[in-house]
Amino acid sequence: MHLDIRGQNFTLTPFLLEHVERRVRCALARFDGRVARVVVRVADVTSPEAGADKRCRITVRMRPVGEIVAEDAGPDLYAAIDVAAKRIRRSVRREVERLRGWTGTPPRASKTIRRPTRDWVARSGAPGSQGAGDGQRPAAADVGDSEGRSGR
Repeated sequence: MHLDIRGQNFTLTPFLLEHVERRVRCALARFDGRVARVVVRVADVTSPEAGADKRCRITVRMRPVGEIVAEDAGPDLYAAIDVAAKRIRRSVRREVERLRGWTGTPPRASKTIRRPTRDWVARSGAPGSQGAGDGQRPAAADVGDSEGRSGR
């Protein structure tokens, strides 16, 4: 991953360069194989309507194609860098998952535990149920979900 850091309208101090590099590398470390180039622009944006603001814009060029941009502005440059790094991490993660065809959380590795349905609880006479059951467990044919499948 190639990292390019530039400042506009002010000079970058060694401490600021180190902070930017640490935050961006940490945010994008797990996507190192997918990220080709990262361009970070920090600027002092002074305008009559906005006041004295600092802005951080992070542009990521993905492999094989694609570009993602995240930006934040505020009175504190270090806070703007932190927020922009979090946003770019979230955006790159979403793009990588989209390219993989990922649609949600991974399936559970352990076996699924089936919980009793409301119908079963009502028929069983469990405490707090409204059914008129005698407290006996229903027959095996009655156990299962509402579509008639077995509870196993």
